Amino acid sequence: MNKQTTLVLDHRQIVQTIERVGIDRFMSVLIDRLEAAFAEFSDGEYDVPVRSGFHYHKPVTGLVEWMPLHHKQRAVFLKAVGYHPTNPVDHNLPTVVATFKQFDPVTGRLIALADGNLLTAMRTGAASAVATRHLAPRRRISLGLVGCGAQAVTQFHAISQVTEIDHVRVFDIELQNAHSLIDRVAPLNSARCQIEVTSLEQLLKASDVICTATSVEAGEGPVISAPSLKTDVHINAIGSDLPGKTELPVSLLRDSFVCPDFPLQARVEGECQQLTEDQIGPALVELVASPDAFAAAKTRRSVFDSTGFALEDFVAMQLITDYASDFGVGTHLEIEGQVSDPFNPYEDLKRSAFINTIE
Repeated sequence: MNKQTTLVLDHRQIVQTIERVGIDRFMSVLIDRLEAAFAEFSDGEYDVPVRSGFHYHKPVTGLVEWMPLHHKQRAVFLKAVGYHPTNPVDHNLPTVVATFKQFDPVTGRLIALADGNLLTAMRTGAASAVATRHLAPRRRISLGLVGCGAQAVTQFHAISQVTEIDHVRVFDIELQNAHSLIDRVAPLNSARCQIEVTSLEQLLKASDVICTATSVEAGEGPVISAPSLKTDVHINAIGSDLPGKTELPVSLLRDSFVCPDFPLQARVEGECQQLTEDQIGPALVELVASPDAFAAAKTRRSVFDSTGFALEDFVAMQLITDYASDFGVGTHLEIEGQVSDPFNPYEDLKRSAFINTIE
């Protein structure tokens, strides 16, 4: 009887795999694969429901959600993700923690299980890079990063793969986070572009592309204002992921070309929750599939409303498992086990287990 195993990739093994590929190479391939997946996406090939889960305020404010995807006749994917803003300070954990799972659609077996923390951060950056490639007003840009947590690192990294960045301005309400970001992105700054901590006003005035990735509380946004912005600025809005949580003013959104990653979801918990349906532009998959139809968007203000799309996670999962298999990285576990009689769930229990020895 052939053993059927599950490939398990923990954080250390994912890091090991990416190191062997090279971090720039891995990000570049991820961006290209993601763009290709967007261009080829169709409802006939995929079933991607809006994510669901539990939002709560005790014992802390947070959520645990699940993001499913069915690549019809090929794979079933499930991401479980938690968002807890107190994690970095209270538990030395990332704000976003995640686990990726892939199942065999023929048998329902768990084929692969992977830590999703690093992959989630990288795919979020990669999605912004795809949007920036299609919507940024020019190839050479000045970049602004509003919010200097973990996502800011991958936003900078990914966007540097698709544009030439000559200046980076960073801002965070926690000044130490802004200064530490310069050190965190230094190994990624191969072009030696200038990176500096500035006021929010300076950042907004000077930036061609802005990424907002904050932990602003629901109802306490926006975090930026519209008047200071360039007329053709492109914004990757990352932080809106809860009902009532927004980073951008509604006046800016109404005056911009707004492109959500997942429209149904964005209208519930993205920047698009502030807009009516007719004020929302094409989904990213439509933009990528028909770039010429939306070429004029580069001449006006544009917003990529990024709430997280399971297709992005699925592509990241495929990429890491492809490379891990090539390198022989990962642990293969016989999680489900094998039986000779699939109709007898007690087959492997010892006979002694059938004797009640507890008085």
